[in-house]
Amino acid sequence: MVPCVNPACYRLGTPITEQIRAAGLAGFHAIECSVQQLQKAIEQTSLSNVADALQQAGVVIAQCSGILPAGPVLPSPLLIPESRFQTALGEMDASLQVASDLHCPLMSVVLNPRVDQQPEAGARSSVLRLQELARRCENHGLGLAVEFVGVRSGLAPDLDGHHELTPTLGAAVAIIEDVDRSNVGLLFDTYHWYAGGGDLAEIVDLPRGLVRFVHVNDVPRDVDRDELRDSLRELPGKGVLDLASTLHALTEIGYSSCVSVEVFREDLWKLPAEVVAREAYDALSSYFPLGRPSSGEANQ
Repeated sequence: MVPCVNPACYRLGTPITEQIRAAGLAGFHAIECSVQQLQKAIEQTSLSNVADALQQAGVVIAQCSGILPAGPVLPSPLLIPESRFQTALGEMDASLQVASDLHCPLMSVVLNPRVDQQPEAGARSSVLRLQELARRCENHGLGLAVEFVGVRSGLAPDLDGHHELTPTLGAAVAIIEDVDRSNVGLLFDTYHWYAGGGDLAEIVDLPRGLVRFVHVNDVPRDVDRDELRDSLRELPGKGVLDLASTLHALTEIGYSSCVSVEVFREDLWKLPAEVVAREAYDALSSYFPLGRPSSGEANQ
């Protein structure tokens, strides 16, 4: 598996070039990023400057969020109001071209765990929208990774609603299977999987090739599953989740791509990006035979 880091680990608004450099110095081989931040960096400098920064750091962009943007950094979930969805479609080709130009293979989108509409209607809308996003991604040679949200507490308003829709791994898989597009798969997040009541057997039962990307993080001690929220995520190895067995189960279904550290912690946001990346890398390295490059190697 390939060590990777998610921008949520850093203070909101940390420039993408700073994220790239910090990840390379820490030893990461790949990063995730917001496509909005990529576009901003290209506007301020150039596409070639961003590409050069990636090459110098020795990292690649493994996955981009923001196919449905929410402002300059954050992504929106799939079932945003129709007017916002249509606006996003009108701007989407430019975003997808940026990702493609920087050799990023994958975009991501988040399913709505709860909705106000009836679940059957929400599922139909989810499938239709994912099919449209998949078609547009395919036009640019990109895949689409679909993430489900298993936490029940502290949901943002655009993720909440009166009815459950896709709060579990099984519900997300059913939606993806109904989409039935070869470039669409699952973004598996260990925290959301655990919060949604997951067990190892359901990972092993997943179809080979369905998982396209993995977020790895840990679960705090002494917190009930129903009380878990994103702000309580721990770095790998700091909590109660059996990550070794979870990652092994993923390898059993043929997954060998990125495992990306994604935590939302205010204590990390107060630190310089290089320190955050190093702590994330060290936490992940306990599960893999990773080595940190020398300063010279990191900048070759």
